[in-house]
Amino acid sequence: MPDRQTRLGASWGRYYQADDMLELQVTDGVREFSRAQQSQHSILSYQQLLGQGFSIRAELYRKELVNPKARYENVFDPYVLFPESHADRVLIAPESSRLEGVEISVQHNASESFNWLANYAYAKAVDNIDGETFDRSWAQRHSLNI
Repeated sequence: MPDRQTRLGASWGRYYQADDMLELQVTDGVREFSRAQQSQHSILSYQQLLGQGFSIRAELYRKELVNPKARYENVFDPYVLFPESHADRVLIAPESSRLEGVEISVQHNASESFNWLANYAYAKAVDNIDGETFDRSWAQRHSLNI
């Protein structure tokens, strides 16, 4: 049985997100807003207070997009300052997408003036296009923040 030092959580939700007025990619030839994206989110979380200001937290998450927005990306140089000005732009229009991973954090509240947090995440972000699964170009499989 969890005590007051342990927190368990679970959440599930379905979300819809319409395009913002400034997201219309006119420079790529897009003239109409896409339909609202629909996604389903599931999260399981665990947090343990360890004493002396330390705590640890772990979250397992999954986000499924049923009708993700089509987007344009640069094939050869994804980090260019003005991506729309290059000729290597391609349309990526997945039928569905999935983002999932686990995140682990350790936090220490040493005093009112000094606190720190270390965070590690393992994540996977994929698009399903024509029956095949592709990693998203911006996905970071491993990340560490301190």
